[in-house]
Amino acid sequence: MFIREITLDDASDFVTLVKLVEKESEFMLFGAGERKITPEQQLNRIEIMKKQENSTIFVAENDLSVLVGYMVVIGGFANKSKHSVSLAVGVLRQYSGQGIGTMIGQLLYIRKWDSKLKEQRGIHFF
Repeated sequence: MFIREITLDDASDFVTLVKLVEKESEFMLFGAGERKITPEQQLNRIEIMKKQENSTIFVAENDLSVLVGYMVVIGGFANKSKHSVSLAVGVLRQYSGQGIGTMIGQLLYIRKWDSKLKEQRGIHFF
């Protein structure tokens, strides 16, 4: 399993992954077929997120380089909420229970915000 930040080249595969996860899961915000997003729209969203310091998407690839899980990290926009993020995690049913969500969460902490958080007060993970 390989965890990394999303690239622009992943847009189409990411849309497919999200739609599959939403079809398989009862716990996602959108249900099967509710999300109406094209690969082009997702590409635009990835481009926007790449410009934001507090937002990103991490993806998990299996040994065949197929996307099997993700964590969407959306940071606050207002000055008083830029330090907070909302998370959406999804893993294909076939790969659930293998620690993929945990691995992505650890990478999020280590790669993106560890050095910034150490200098701030009042940081809590729930």
